[in-house]
Amino acid sequence: SAGGTVAADGPTALVRQALMALDSDLPPDSGLFTAGAGAAMQLLDGAGAARLAGAARVAGGGYDAILLELSATQLIGSPENVESLVADLDPDEIGIGPWETADLVVRRAANLTYGAGEPARAAEVLAAARAELPAACAPVLDAFAAGVDAMAGRLPADTMAGLPDHQELPDFARLTGLCALLTIHASTGDVAAADAVAQRGAQLLNRSAAAAPLVFFLTWHHLRALLLAGRLAAADRIAEQIEIRTVGLPALFGRFAVQLRGHADLAAGRLGTAVPALRRAVDVYARDGSNAFGLIDSRIDLATGLAMSGHADEADAVLAELTAEPNPFPILDPPLLLARAWTAAAQGASTVAVDTAQAAAGRAAELHTPAQEVVCLQVATRFGDRGAAARLTELATLVGGPRAGAAAAHARAWAAGDGEGLLASAADAEAGGDRATAIDVAAQAAAVFRRRGLRGSAMSALERAHRLADECAFATPALNAADDRSTRTDRQREIIALVGEGLTNREIAAQLNVSVRTVEGHRYRAARRQSIGATPGLA
Repeated sequence: SAGGTVAADGPTALVRQALMALDSDLPPDSGLFTAGAGAAMQLLDGAGAARLAGAARVAGGGYDAILLELSATQLIGSPENVESLVADLDPDEIGIGPWETADLVVRRAANLTYGAGEPARAAEVLAAARAELPAACAPVLDAFAAGVDAMAGRLPADTMAGLPDHQELPDFARLTGLCALLTIHASTGDVAAADAVAQRGAQLLNRSAAAAPLVFFLTWHHLRALLLAGRLAAADRIAEQIEIRTVGLPALFGRFAVQLRGHADLAAGRLGTAVPALRRAVDVYARDGSNAFGLIDSRIDLATGLAMSGHADEADAVLAELTAEPNPFPILDPPLLLARAWTAAAQGASTVAVDTAQAAAGRAAELHTPAQEVVCLQVATRFGDRGAAARLTELATLVGGPRAGAAAAHARAWAAGDGEGLLASAADAEAGGDRATAIDVAAQAAAVFRRRGLRGSAMSALERAHRLADECAFATPALNAADDRSTRTDRQREIIALVGEGLTNREIAAQLNVSVRTVEGHRYRAARRQSIGATPGLA
């Protein structure tokens, strides 16, 4: 079968042998070219595979060569080329049956959905195929549709669990089904189940050239499951593995691997490495148009990282690019709202930031992703919201992994003004590799201690927050508020920040949902306290 022949010396030797034959004056050898293309796909060398598979097709290699050329083109990330290749294929002319035809339909639908960012066109293609193909082929289409449904919050039926095991399912469709299962397990923080599904996917990728184009998607889903659950060290290992595997492949390393590295670093609070990696991913995706899903996801992460670094204007510019067109991927709605929340926080609009993080949590609930809801409420708490403790405590009984319980403990300590509890939560976050959260929780502990007049404890907590922030290049609202040793209230700090943005009293009142008189009063009291030289230290 395609991709199944490997030289005794391994796939690298076979690829070299096939390329040498292709560049020689020898008669074309479609069998060798096809085998070489399959070996190149095992190595994730999409460029080499495309060249050899194209030569095999021209030399009469048949459907195996066509399928390998299509797989290689998908791996490289050329949505327009994939569409032109598969849309014009005539099943009768190339001699394939209904199951192979259904496989081509799924590949086309995947390319339209995630490569081109046109899920509506993909739905039309699937609907037409259901009307034309025998009912027995439905599992092929169902496997792909299940993944789309899972990512849109429409959880597939219980029968989905066994769908990837269907004996006649083509490898590409089988892997789309496994990605659907990964999405479901990620939504509840079931890391053990996610790891098991990811392992099945890895085994399939190791033996199947046909499934290779989905290596990024499988890895992304696995990484997401680990990050949502709070398994940051395990997520780091996944990102490192894909980096190592693609380091010699510019097309993949420059997009997929660097995006996943940025994703993992951002979650852990390593902004010094996350932001440059995400800039690079966005630049490549935007320049070559290789993957609409990857571009949107990378832009969301970049906007978040820039806002966390205190670069609100740059974050706002990235968000403007994101809102130029509607987001076609519901699974990315909560992270997009969180990026908006972080940007509002960086601009000093703490009320808007909390409200937007809560809206992200609401959207996550609509999508039936409680693990994502935990992340959103955790961010709202970091922004100063004191009302998330009850819901997070409930979610901690529903969601697996360490994050849910830790977020609930943090929210309870913050609501109770428990400085010692906040310090314990900060220590737990730091120990788990979540330095971003540790910074904000330690800063909140400092603010609590200061209000209680415990200057030594406040200084110690603030020193801890700054130590981590200096390592991570953070400039978060909680840290900024803890550093503000004036007698201004949180609301006064927020209003002064909005004044600095150039907003009028009326615009500030509308944004914060308060009266103009309230804004004027806060501005007057803040200015008066500053003018009389209020004693710092007891905010």
